[in-house]
Amino acid sequence: MKNLSIFERALIGAGGGGIAGASTYVYLLPLDTIKTKMQTKGASKIYANTFDVIVKSFQTSGILGFYKGVSTVIVGSVVYFGTCEFGKSFLSKLDYHALIIPPTADAMGNIVSSAILLH
Repeated sequence: MKNLSIFERALIGAGGGGIAGASTYVYLLPLDTIKTKMQTKGASKIYANTFDVIVKSFQTSGILGFYKGVSTVIVGSVVYFGTCEFGKSFLSKLDYHALIIPPTADAMGNIVSSAILLH
């Protein structure tokens, strides 16, 4: 890993981030979708309970209805982790103090992914 270029490390980080984001949201996005539907204004008039949200959502949109927006989350993960890895590699070449590199790289990842996703 030490012989890799800054961009190769960023590419590995982006790939790992995409995989991590995808696997996490495959499991969690349906729960988030259900929670969001239950929290919307007037939901108590539409849904009787959590199970009712699941049934009605499945009837109207099918299984894919629970995964709307997952591509945005995956892109965000790829950009965030790729930028973090790039930042860590770049900052370590500049001889930054070891304690400053991870939070600075994290901030870089958050700024870049937010700028792209909020565009």
